[in-house]
Amino acid sequence: MLTIKSEKAKKVLKLPTEFNEVTKEVLDLMTANIKLAPNYCIIAMLSKARLDAIGIANNNRNENSISVTPILAKFHEDDKDYFDKNRWNLNDRVLIAKTDIEMSLHLDIPNNPWSLSHVGNFCRNDEELLKSILDYRIYKLPVNNPEYKMNGGFKSVVVKPNVFVNFKIVPINNIQATYDRQDFEDTESEYLTSIGNEDKPSLIIE
Repeated sequence: MLTIKSEKAKKVLKLPTEFNEVTKEVLDLMTANIKLAPNYCIIAMLSKARLDAIGIANNNRNENSISVTPILAKFHEDDKDYFDKNRWNLNDRVLIAKTDIEMSLHLDIPNNPWSLSHVGNFCRNDEELLKSILDYRIYKLPVNNPEYKMNGGFKSVVVKPNVFVNFKIVPINNIQATYDRQDFEDTESEYLTSIGNEDKPSLIIE
């Protein structure tokens, strides 16, 4: 998580930096008050971008230019049998046509602090905060942190992107397939295996 503090607003915003920080419990909480009609579902659109790269300074962001990962966030209780039959679960990665996403209804949830628009407004409304983002001061470590001198005062050499969450309402029959987000993490096969620390990079032609 990246913690952003606005002295002007007297508020602190914590932004995820990894997709796995956007858990099922978080999505349940954000969508709890949305009363869906049958045959529709809510898809969370997870995207990654650096704060200084999404146009927060001039409000010129282009959401369509950021690649997204669609996640199943909520469906109507009347459709539970349909989802069970297909073995589709909440928090699954959704496979759906890009055109179906583009034509779907955008859902603006007031209690979603991780949307592109909310984060952009939060940063733009505090001039000092905005400056600290654009010159990377926000990523610096406190002086008393033991890693301060090692990293020149920065948390890391490469500034990690943040994860943003927006929502769409789509017909359930637009979903073509889903898979568990954990299914393909750290998986190995005969073509992709782990190597030991003693192994050196090499190219082998058989």
